Amino acid sequence: FGDRWSQGNIGSQGYLNADLGDILAGVKWLNKEHPRLRGTVEPARTGIFGGSYGGYMTLRAMSLEPEYFGAAVAEYGFVHTRWMTYEGGDFTWEDEYVKVPEGQEFQMEMIEIELGGGELSPAQRPPPEAPAAPAEPASPTEDASPGQDSPAQSPARSPARSPRPWTPPRPAS
Repeated sequence: FGDRWSQGNIGSQGYLNADLGDILAGVKWLNKEHPRLRGTVEPARTGIFGGSYGGYMTLRAMSLEPEYFGAAVAEYGFVHTRWMTYEGGDFTWEDEYVKVPEGQEFQMEMIEIELGGGELSPAQRPPPEAPAAPAEPASPTEDASPGQDSPAQSPARSPARSPRPWTPPRPAS
């Protein structure tokens, strides 16, 4: 495709204004301009196929514009851009492949990934939360239901703090 095309996709991979738009423009061109196929390209009979980055583009096309294709095959395409970086161990292209939408920086971080059993990096740690108010201690004179321990007999329990779940970013509408 050339340097100009590649440079134009930096930070925009998989978006309609970049490479995904080029794929869809090709499908439209086949239906409107191709000498033999003009007017015959029906979405129900059109498929998309790709491996590696083409597999990623196949998945993006089916996720964002499924009405163009009746079938799709994604071979060994990466499906999670952050895992591509972590599994490969090469962060060289991360800024080009993984553009974090403004305002969603935290959502893009992997909160609970351990690399080699190590600590979470500062970027992977959740933001600090305000401490919860201490719970009122149970009164030892409260009545317990039959068959249950009274609060005075129950072992002390501290509330378990679960990490905030990771939520994927929503595509821009």
